[in-house]
Amino acid sequence: MATSAAQASDLPLYQAAPSWVIPAMLPDAAKTGGDTPALVIFDTQQRIEDGRLWSYIDVASHIT
Repeated sequence: MATSAAQASDLPLYQAAPSWVIPAMLPDAAKTGGDTPALVIFDTQQRIEDGRLWSYIDVASHIT
C-alpha cells in the first residue's frame, strides 16, 4: 500500500450548499423549550458523481 500526503488549506472553505442538497428545516423557535433536544439538526447527505464522493453536513444546536 502506497501512502501520500493530504493536500489541504490552513483555512476551511465555506461555500453555499450545492443544488443537490435538500435543506433541513429548523423548528419554529417560538415552539422550542426546555424539552428541546440539544441537537436540533444533524443532517448528512452524500452524492457520488463522476467517481467523486461529495459530503454535506448541517448541524444546529439548541442552547439554553
